Amino acid sequence: MALQRRKTKPRRRSESAQASKWRGRRRRRRLAGRDFRAAVVRDHLRIRVSKDLHWILPYLERTHRIMPSLQMPLVINSYRPRLTRRLRTLGSSYYDEGIINLATHQQTFIRLRGNFRRIKGIRRMAKKKILETLAHELAHLHVVDHNFEHEEMTRTIFKTFGLTEDCPHCEGSGKVEARCNPH
Repeated sequence: MALQRRKTKPRRRSESAQASKWRGRRRRRRLAGRDFRAAVVRDHLRIRVSKDLHWILPYLERTHRIMPSLQMPLVINSYRPRLTRRLRTLGSSYYDEGIINLATHQQTFIRLRGNFRRIKGIRRMAKKKILETLAHELAHLHVVDHNFEHEEMTRTIFKTFGLTEDCPHCEGSGKVEARCNPH
């Protein structure tokens, strides 16, 4: 008696659609497990903010109060870079979905021969740098491309945060408005 190979049916589109549907469900479950601090901001504005970035909420409220026509995100996620891969961006925005991802930590490097660097460790980023990145990504929700209009929008949003820093001329006894360095 000869062994016969079982004939396999060609994969139908509905099966692949079903598989992608299950992949989406798994992803949603994985995201649902993350700890978000849901925040309801004034004027019926609802934003989900990651627990690492809950201190951003007063700045978002202030920005929305000063610039009510600015499109606000629906979700703000935080991420921390790994030791195995070099961090290339400090934030990203998905303007169609209204999602902003912000890095909360930065890598430190050891310089070896030439331009070769090795990641030494991970340290927390300064709040000013995180707010600069937030302003940059909020500007992307309004202006998609990197151009002069985008830089002006980034500076305007950063000014609404109301940050101050020590005055360099009077040796720190006075306060001046913090400057934004758009990237």
